Amino acid sequence: MTISAIASFAALALLLNLSPGPSILYVMSRSVANGRGAGVSAAFGLATGSATWAVATAAGLSALIAESHAAFTVLRWAGAAYLIYLGVTGLRDPPFRVGNSEAVTRAPAWRSYLQGVVVEGTNPKTVTFFLALVPQLIATFKAPSVLALAAFCLIVPLTALPIDVTVGITGGTLAAKVSGRPAVSRGLNLCSCLILMGLGVLVLFT
Repeated sequence: MTISAIASFAALALLLNLSPGPSILYVMSRSVANGRGAGVSAAFGLATGSATWAVATAAGLSALIAESHAAFTVLRWAGAAYLIYLGVTGLRDPPFRVGNSEAVTRAPAWRSYLQGVVVEGTNPKTVTFFLALVPQLIATFKAPSVLALAAFCLIVPLTALPIDVTVGITGGTLAAKVSGRPAVSRGLNLCSCLILMGLGVLVLFT
């Protein structure tokens, strides 16, 4: 394993994480609906879920799930249902406003974090991504170990985290600027909920 191999893989992971996808859209929806704190917490939740799959992949657990049609289908349906649930329940929430104690009580940071963990933990695309990655990782090691593979896989969530945090801060800043305009705030909240439901449908039918 060389430094150049690690750097090349990190650059590839960074490019993949920079491309617009479910993670970025999810973080943006949370930050727009509940502010910067919720967006940043969601980003850390996604990173935790991704890191969990990284370790599971190194241990061979994700391969077992992918090989079981029933387990993979349950995972896909659970992930889709949870995203749709978040979108539907969010429609009943009041728009985010700066200094609005009701919004803070409604969506504390820890809840956004846990939601992020569940969203990434039930994302079947994450499973298939790591499974496609493992053969490439094994080829770079003379004697691959579970610990070495897990450490290498963790490059993926580590490169995604700063990107998702930036998205969370940007979305929360946007929400704060329009928080004094009820119509715009309601529109942003509606868009964030539709994004979540759309992501659920995307997971369900791909």
